[in-house]
Amino acid sequence: MRWRLLLCLAGIVSQVAQAQGVYAFEGTFVTPDRVVKGTMVVTGDTITCVGRCPVPAGATRIKVDDGFIYPGFIDPHQHMAFNISPLWKNTKTYAQRYAWQQDADYLAFLASNRKYIETGQGWCDAVRFAEIRQLVSGVTTIQGTGRNWPCAKGLVRNADGFHELPLPEDYVLPFIPDVRTFSLNIDWNVTHALAIHLGEGIDEYTRQELDVLEAKGLLREETLIIHGTAFRTPEFQRMAKAGAKLVWSPASNMALYGKSMEVEEAIRAGVDVSLGVDWSPSGSHDLLAELKVADAVNREKMHGIVKPNQWAAMITSRPARGLALSQYVGSLAAGMKADFTILRRRARNPHRSLLKNELPDVQMVWVGGQLLYGDQDIVESLKPGLCEALTVKGARKRLCAGAGEDSFVRLKARIGASYPSLIELY
Repeated sequence: MRWRLLLCLAGIVSQVAQAQGVYAFEGTFVTPDRVVKGTMVVTGDTITCVGRCPVPAGATRIKVDDGFIYPGFIDPHQHMAFNISPLWKNTKTYAQRYAWQQDADYLAFLASNRKYIETGQGWCDAVRFAEIRQLVSGVTTIQGTGRNWPCAKGLVRNADGFHELPLPEDYVLPFIPDVRTFSLNIDWNVTHALAIHLGEGIDEYTRQELDVLEAKGLLREETLIIHGTAFRTPEFQRMAKAGAKLVWSPASNMALYGKSMEVEEAIRAGVDVSLGVDWSPSGSHDLLAELKVADAVNREKMHGIVKPNQWAAMITSRPARGLALSQYVGSLAAGMKADFTILRRRARNPHRSLLKNELPDVQMVWVGGQLLYGDQDIVESLKPGLCEALTVKGARKRLCAGAGEDSFVRLKARIGASYPSLIELY
């Protein structure tokens, strides 16, 4: 069935004269609020129509009949420069993040990574590698680059840096240290999202961080709280009242603290919850893998409070709201940026299919109307000879990330020469 899509698409592309930057996709779209069968027209970097759409003359027509088309996935919780590191095999759990951050085993594990990314080129290459890891799992926007350096301007959108959107530099403001040290004067006319690590642990010290946040006047609708493992219903009710949002990273939470955030209580309190991976030392390998962890926790610990048709929103429209980017990304609608991901159909229902998808099922990833990654035959039909070959768990792919020194093979060689512990891409 997978090849049926490829051959159909290749045939259509070869038969239709291509208008510059105009595409018409025919298939099933998960917007994500509803499932729509029809056409999506992309002109330049923007979606101009979804549903019953007239096809512009000369548009490149692409028929997707063995896959589903989703908004580009958004990971609102990353630490990109550290995502060259393998999984840290910690032998115990901790009461708070400040404990494992001082653990001798952890410090020894991460020492070579820190040394590598302290160099300018090392940091740039690490972020580039991490962006490619995101692309191959269908992610088109992340939060967690950490530095607004020009070398981070590239593949996926960096919400807290180079996002290629008409927004000020501090529109999304990340803050990772202990909230007790927060002393910034935020101009809320400029900053529309404060992505802050909070309540990362299971003890009273970390629970009190919400009190500190509120006392500093930072518990607001612009606040996106990352982790929140220390919080229970009273804290979630205060968040909901303020309009603050949450990011849930179950794999990392369970690895470091022995438990997941109390998501069921957060949802019942009315808090908007998104899903994020965290980072490679303690999180899932990729967002599709994190979905499976979250689904298992939901079924086994949360009484199935997250319904199948809500998972897509948790990696698209909800993080877009949390990052105050929902006017640009996170849904498929006219006027939105043309960021979207096409996944192989694994079930008749696109929401259940999403939970079954693996990395080889990522058929196309588009950012700003540009095809950056996908199945070999598809990419070769649209960008013949322009993209680099990859094999992802036996599936032949093409990556359009650059040539020469910007190629993935050169990038991997540069990092591996100085950092032998480099994690595999897939």
